Amino acid sequence: MKDDYLVELVTSFITQQRFTLEEWKDIEFDTRLNVNHALEDLKHADMYFVGPEFNELLHDYHDQNTTDGRIDLDEEEYPNIGDYSVVLYEDVRFDAETRPPSKLSFIVVDQLHRHISDEYLEDKKRLKFYEEKGISKIRRGYLCRQSESGEVDVRVIGDYSNPQLVGSYTPKGKIDFAPELSDQEREAIGEDLVYVGGAFSLINQPRFVIQEAAGTRQQRKAAKRQQDIALEAWHRIRWNIDDSVTLKNGEFRSFHMPYHYTRGHYRKAQPHWDNVEWVYDGWHKWIESYWSGHPAYGIKRGYHAPTRKAS
Repeated sequence: MKDDYLVELVTSFITQQRFTLEEWKDIEFDTRLNVNHALEDLKHADMYFVGPEFNELLHDYHDQNTTDGRIDLDEEEYPNIGDYSVVLYEDVRFDAETRPPSKLSFIVVDQLHRHISDEYLEDKKRLKFYEEKGISKIRRGYLCRQSESGEVDVRVIGDYSNPQLVGSYTPKGKIDFAPELSDQEREAIGEDLVYVGGAFSLINQPRFVIQEAAGTRQQRKAAKRQQDIALEAWHRIRWNIDDSVTLKNGEFRSFHMPYHYTRGHYRKAQPHWDNVEWVYDGWHKWIESYWSGHPAYGIKRGYHAPTRKAS
């Protein structure tokens, strides 16, 4: 993925949204306001791109955090669907590290670019449009605003589509979906929000990832001149494996293992311990999720091993 990808993508989204306002004279009131608000927020948001080198790790993050809410469907009751399960995303618990790095953030996660679906392929007019534009995937980004309560509302902005408020999540809380979403849309959006939370959680690990300027200085200056986006707003997330890492005070986990995520979980406890609660069959203490290992040793479940910079 090219270093200028984020700048190109965001400026393309802004151009598309402005085209909507200029060409659709009969645009509905709510849609016009959504587009206007999205344009203004894009100009003031901090931009983040999480590239394909993080895909496997984020996939594992998603699977771990949806384990408790996953329901395997009975093959006898649903004989036509085979081995399939659904996830109750409204039950997924978000950890504290899923907070956005800034109050207004626009994040693009490579993992969440969608292949053109079968229903689009059946629409010959739409398919021709995508072919003319050279689009093989539906690119999308997530405009996230965190309020003083901690809740993060999320709008999806994609290629040739209007911005859509899909719901919100709260760090150390759960998802709240927009009421007009269907059950199928909730499952798709719920999956996206878990990945977005995982991407923010990674960004909030400065010992292991770094934020480099996305795009060239010339592109950033052009975006400032044409779109009024601050020069320092652009960030590409990369592994930081060149600097030595020391343990925090009281930290004993070994770094001599692949970098991986361990989800929050209950551990058996004694009733006189601090912050314990009765769960199911006894006293337990909630252990917050954490990242451990070191990316220099690879990534658990992943096939990509980061390499050191050439000296």
